[in-house]
Amino acid sequence: MKKVLLILVGLTVLAAAGATIYIASIDWNQHKDKIAAQFAQATGKQIVFDGPISFKILPSPYLNASNVKIFNAGPRGEPLMEIRNLVARLSLMPLLEGNFDVK
Repeated sequence: MKKVLLILVGLTVLAAAGATIYIASIDWNQHKDKIAAQFAQATGKQIVFDGPISFKILPSPYLNASNVKIFNAGPRGEPLMEIRNLVARLSLMPLLEGNFDVK
């Protein structure tokens, strides 16, 4: 019984380590459009990421973006807001399903 439990714990640890390494290896700059689309859907505003985006899962999932501009929907004029550095905490379970739930 102890042997089975140790094997299960070992497999769980390996799976968690593999998932962490996989997420750390993703180039999040390729997902700027998806993040911007979900932001627009949630707020009715347009967002433009002029700088790099990075994502870390540990100690808790968060997204870091620099040089972010937020515009009103419709034709672009001057931005409503320019953010030099944005840090957003993300919910883990929706993230595992491929959705970004920003807090």
